[in-house]
Amino acid sequence: MTATEWKKIERMAKSIAYRNGKKLAKDQRKPTDNKSEMESEKARKRDYILSLLERYRTEPPDSKERKTMDRLIELHREYPEKGYRDFHGKHVPFKVRHNLLVLAFIIREPKPKSEIMKLLGISQESVYDNVIQQGISDLVQLYYGYEI
Repeated sequence: MTATEWKKIERMAKSIAYRNGKKLAKDQRKPTDNKSEMESEKARKRDYILSLLERYRTEPPDSKERKTMDRLIELHREYPEKGYRDFHGKHVPFKVRHNLLVLAFIIREPKPKSEIMKLLGISQESVYDNVIQQGISDLVQLYYGYEI
């Protein structure tokens, strides 16, 4: 089997696993029309992912939480290229979103917010916060397997 054929099989397997996970997650959710209940569930999922990110540096390398976040960050790096427009209309590439998550939460020695903004070319604090929130939304989607 050639490397190209193997890559094709891997892509097909990822696609099938994604669809099955999405269907399973949908089947396990209770249908509801209650908007506050839906918002509460979204907030709970975002808070869980944020807590994993915030605890990343203090977790032992072999802990379940750290391994989960390592895998999510790896998947996020491979996430399809998407752009993101902040509230000011400036285009923020996906690569910047991924790097911001890594610099803000994953690297061993934390950097100040101002230094991260300078490194990534982010000029406004509101853009920084919006990009962090979008990155967390990406991780929620990867973890739970469906859009929030």
